[in-house]
Amino acid sequence: MPLFRVSLLALLLATSLGAQAPQLVQSIPEGTGLEQTDLPFAKDVWPEMIRGAKRSVDIAEFYVTNTPDGYLEPFLRELEKAGARGVKVRVMLSTLMLNGDQPSVARLRAIPGAELRSFGFGEGKHGILHAKYFVVDGEDAYVGSQNLDWRSLQHIHETGLRFQTHSLVAPLREIFEVDWEFCKTHKMPALPKTRALSVPPALELVASPPSLTPASIRASLPALQEILGQAKNRIRVQLLTYSPVSGKTRFWPTLDNALRAAAVRGVAVQLLVSDWNLASPP
Repeated sequence: MPLFRVSLLALLLATSLGAQAPQLVQSIPEGTGLEQTDLPFAKDVWPEMIRGAKRSVDIAEFYVTNTPDGYLEPFLRELEKAGARGVKVRVMLSTLMLNGDQPSVARLRAIPGAELRSFGFGEGKHGILHAKYFVVDGEDAYVGSQNLDWRSLQHIHETGLRFQTHSLVAPLREIFEVDWEFCKTHKMPALPKTRALSVPPALELVASPPSLTPASIRASLPALQEILGQAKNRIRVQLLTYSPVSGKTRFWPTLDNALRAAAVRGVAVQLLVSDWNLASPP
């Protein structure tokens, strides 16, 4: 079974989080008119976050792809400025994607004082770094569906969350440090033994795979199953692709079963996918 490093935020309870509420951020294809006028755009939020960096920027992304006049360019320029003013920049990219846009990878490596490492599970093992997030000064973080790709900011419908809540930023930093060390040693790290909370907080960071996730952070699958299992009225799911079938031999119905079970007990289930999903199973 392939391993995918993913970090995401699971909304568990609709309770107040205090003054520094997370901020929903959007990316909308140009010219579609689908933008929400009250939500900021990732193309603006990303450079703003880096512009405010004073000590560190830690980035974990699937890959990087840029074009000089694209929406990612301001973000990369702010990273270069941050490095020039002494900010420590660390970047992790998936090993399998390093050859996609080599000039952009080289540009990240050339940032003053920056260090770039690649994440892979080793020869003969299947798995990728699929997480997409960055943390500024250990206090200001962004997790979203956007790749470090100008098209994700300009031509693809994406969402993300910016947050400064310590209970969310701290575990994200912990995941980054685990993965950063794994990139160097290619050995499973000694994970912290802190037990997961018995009662999840209102807004919770979860991650996968469990084998690379500290015990203080819940694995994504049980968290998602819990959310679907608790639904009483409506479930809305928006995805690029959706299928419990992979190829001709793999069948993984866990989340599909949870959605069907919700529908059986009277929950309205709405599923929105890309039209790519309609051509053939993934």
